[in-house]
Amino acid sequence: MDFFSKTLNSIPPEWFEIYSVALAHIAQAIASKRPQFIMVADDLFDQLQKFNIGSQYPYENEIALERALCSLLVGDISNCRIWIGIDNESWPYRDPKIIEFVVNNSSIDEQNDLLPGL
Repeated sequence: MDFFSKTLNSIPPEWFEIYSVALAHIAQAIASKRPQFIMVADDLFDQLQKFNIGSQYPYENEIALERALCSLLVGDISNCRIWIGIDNESWPYRDPKIIEFVVNNSSIDEQNDLLPGL
């Protein structure tokens, strides 16, 4: 993470470098119990989604899952549900396999508690 932050601004990072640093921030947040690193990771994932505008990064849907993870780790369940597309079938980042996993690993009752599957 330090190497990435000390790189000159005149040298634009590649998408995989941003992605790797964002994952490192999540790991650091968990290891050090410092949730602010998760917010930094989410900002980096946001940059990747914006970076996708020239088709240099073809995996925009995968970033939605990482952004959902960031939301979940900081306790923002509603934002997590939005990123996964649980409540919106027309969400462009919705992946039926992820929805199936969440539903299969949740206790569906009268409250439709999907938190265990998330």
